[in-house]
Amino acid sequence: MCGPFLLLAGTLAFAGPPLSIEARVDEGPWLAHSVSPLKRQMVRLRVTPAAGGAIRWYQVIPDVSKMYKNANFPWERDAYRWVGLTRIAYDKEELTEFRGRWEVPLFGPDGPTRWTARYASAQVSSPYYHPDVGSFWFQAEVTGPGGARRSPGPEDADRHGLPASVMRVSVRGGPGFLGHLSSFFNVPGLFGSVPLQSNNYLGSDCADTLVAARGKWLGRESDRNYNVAALVTELPRVAEFDLAGGTFSKRVEWGRPVLPGDFVAVRYKGARSYQHVGALTGDTDGDGVLSGEDTTYQAGPWPLAETPLNAGPFDGHVVVLRPSSPIKEKPIAFGEKRRKASADYSERHYGTGAGTTVTPRVVVLHWTNTATLKAAFNAFDKEELEGRPDIAAGGTLNVSAHFLVDRDGTIHRLMPETRMARHVIGLNLVAVGIENVGADNLTEDQVRANAWLVRDLKERYPTITHLIGHHEHQRLEGTPLWTEREAGYRTVKPDPGPGFMKKVRGLVADLGLVP
Repeated sequence: MCGPFLLLAGTLAFAGPPLSIEARVDEGPWLAHSVSPLKRQMVRLRVTPAAGGAIRWYQVIPDVSKMYKNANFPWERDAYRWVGLTRIAYDKEELTEFRGRWEVPLFGPDGPTRWTARYASAQVSSPYYHPDVGSFWFQAEVTGPGGARRSPGPEDADRHGLPASVMRVSVRGGPGFLGHLSSFFNVPGLFGSVPLQSNNYLGSDCADTLVAARGKWLGRESDRNYNVAALVTELPRVAEFDLAGGTFSKRVEWGRPVLPGDFVAVRYKGARSYQHVGALTGDTDGDGVLSGEDTTYQAGPWPLAETPLNAGPFDGHVVVLRPSSPIKEKPIAFGEKRRKASADYSERHYGTGAGTTVTPRVVVLHWTNTATLKAAFNAFDKEELEGRPDIAAGGTLNVSAHFLVDRDGTIHRLMPETRMARHVIGLNLVAVGIENVGADNLTEDQVRANAWLVRDLKERYPTITHLIGHHEHQRLEGTPLWTEREAGYRTVKPDPGPGFMKKVRGLVADLGLVP
C-alpha cells in the first residue's frame, strides 16, 4: 500500500509526507540516500528532531530462510519457465537501544553497536544472516503533537521488493570487487531475479549477484539480464579443469593464472551448458594452489554465502573466468633520463632527501588539451620536457600523470601511484594525477570513470583526504600539503573546470573528501 495510510482503533495513524532518514559515513556529509561503507567505518543515521515528538527506530529484515523464485528451479518441471515476480517476506524489528534518539550509531571501528536487547525475529539466527557485513534496511517512526509519520518501509514494498527510498546501509567487507560482492550478504536468494532487483539488493541469483556487484564496483550498473552461459561465452578463460569432492583434475596455481575475484563456473555432469557461477575469494589455506579448502562467494538458490570448493556446488567441469579490469596498463617510458630528472626536480623544488616517492593525500584532476589518447600519451611518454616555455625554468623532467582517461571512460595507468609525476606545482609529493583526454568538452563517460577511480584510490590509500581540480591547486598553498622552494615558480590553470569537478564530486560525496 502506497502513500499515507490509517490503522484501526488503538494503533497509530500515519499521515503526511514520509520522514527522511539521512546517513553519514565517518566525518563525511549527511546524505539522504543509501550508503555503502567499508567494514569498520563509522555509520550514523539521523532524523530531524520534531518538537515534542518521540522517535522509534526499526530494522527491516528480509526472510533469508526461503528460496524465492521468479522462474522454476532447474530441478522442477518446466525448468527455467518464468512464473512471475514473487513477493519477498520481511520482518520488522524495533531497535530498542535507539528509542528516543534522533541520531543513532550503527557501525564503528569495532563493528556494529548494540541495536536491541534481544531480537524477536528468527531471521537473525539464520546462517545466511550476517550481523557485521552485507545489507541492512532501516525505518524510523515519529509521533508527536503534529501526528505520526514514518519513513518508507516494508509497508511500501511491491512485487519487486522494498522501494529504493528505504534507507539501506550496504557494508562492504573490503575494497574492490569482492568487497562490493560481500555487501550482498543478507539479500534474499531469488532464482530468475531481474536487474531491477539485483541492482537494488532486493533479491538475486548466482550470475546476477556477480554482475550487480561488479556494476557497483565500476559505478556502471548493467540493465542486461545475464545468465551463467552468457558469462562463460563473453569472459576470457584463464583455467579449466574437472572437480569432484575437492579433487582437481589438474594443478592450478594462484597468481599463475587464477586471482581473487575471478569467476568460477561449473557445468554439471550430463549438462549441456554451464549452470552455476561464483567468485573465488582467495588462497584460503595459503598453499599457493587452487584447492578444495579455498573459498568462493556464491548465491543461488540460497542467499550469498562463503563456501569452500570442496562443498559440492562446483563439482563438474569448471572454467575460471577473468572479468576485464577497468584499469588498463599503458606505462610511459621511465628510463635513466626520467629517473635522474625526477630526482633533480625533487631536490630542487622540495629539498635534499625529499625523494621521489608519493604518499597519496590529494587526487588532482586535469584535462590534456589534446584531441586523442594517442596524442596525449605521446606527449607524456617523452622522458624530458619539450616545448613548454611556461614551465621550462622548473627543470628538465617531462610532465606526466599517473592515469589517463580516454573519451569513452577507459582508464589507463601510466605509472605507479606511489611514484612522483610532474603534474601539479607544490603538490607532486602528495598527489595522484588523473588526466582526461580533451579540454572543456569532457564527456559523461569521463565523469563516471573519474568518480570510480577516485573511489578506488581512496579505498586503496586511506591517507587521501582531498579531491581538487588543477585549477584549484593554489588554494592549498600555505597548508601542510604544499611544498615549493622556488617562490616565483607558479602557474594558473583552467582545467578541468568547476562544472566537471561538481559532477565528479557529486558521485563521490559520501567519501567526505575535502574540496
